[in-house]
Amino acid sequence: ASAAGGAGSTSTDTGPVLLLDIAGATTDIVGGWSLRKLRSDYTGAPVRVLRTADSAEQDISFTSNGYIDEDELTTFADGGVTEVIKWYDQSGTDNHLIPPSATSRPRTTNSSGNAFKNGDFLYIEESSRQYFRLTNNLGSSNFGPRSVLALNYFASATANPRIWYINKNAGTRIQQLFLDSSNSHFITFTNRTTGGVETNFASTRNVDGDAFNLISSILRPSPDETEIYHKGDKIISESAIANFDYFLDFNTPEAGSSGNQSDPTEIVVYSTDQLANVRVAMENNINTYYSLS
Repeated sequence: ASAAGGAGSTSTDTGPVLLLDIAGATTDIVGGWSLRKLRSDYTGAPVRVLRTADSAEQDISFTSNGYIDEDELTTFADGGVTEVIKWYDQSGTDNHLIPPSATSRPRTTNSSGNAFKNGDFLYIEESSRQYFRLTNNLGSSNFGPRSVLALNYFASATANPRIWYINKNAGTRIQQLFLDSSNSHFITFTNRTTGGVETNFASTRNVDGDAFNLISSILRPSPDETEIYHKGDKIISESAIANFDYFLDFNTPEAGSSGNQSDPTEIVVYSTDQLANVRVAMENNINTYYSLS
């Protein structure tokens, strides 16, 4: 059985262990998705998976310590691949993350039936063209200022790793968080229709390879402004196009691109700017639970 969750078994000075029990953590929340339990009032499962061998489906439960039950997952996998068909929203808003097609389903176990994990903690493996979609329309044109906290596993710091947030306003605008040690880019906005880079910020801060990395983003459409934090440390604060409309795709590769995407284990999205004290408390909670350095 997985020993995960031990790092979060005691309280920190930033609030309760469960991330969404922190004061203010559910204010204007769009959704919260994780392989650990995020909210004490949540009674459901973290994910629903499909076994590719026979298309059987099953919700995978939490263990008593509030982490996904690896034994239940691997027993159901029965020596083969399982894929996520629904990543349950634990925030109470029921905005579940769903792969938009059978070919885009990320995996929870490999061809031998083993869970994808780094140390004690599991992650959802997203290879090329495998991703989740947030389909809730939060406004007629866009859902205003928003914040995103994303904890992702990166196999390498030098193999073009990245986090993608794809804006599907007519399929034209892309925000990608490059975490590439050779390019040292942290954020790029491109336009599929016109081509080329609209905004490109450079940073000397690089992703940690073979590790989980916490990226917090605050994206404001008016005025256009972006703040990026890496494991709680502010990296960038710049003017940028930040206008996400209708719905978001997470970890979607841009058409025609290649390279490794990152593999998620926890994502929280807000429709407004997070207050600094709430963001810091949540970052500290995540850093403590997952033993980020």
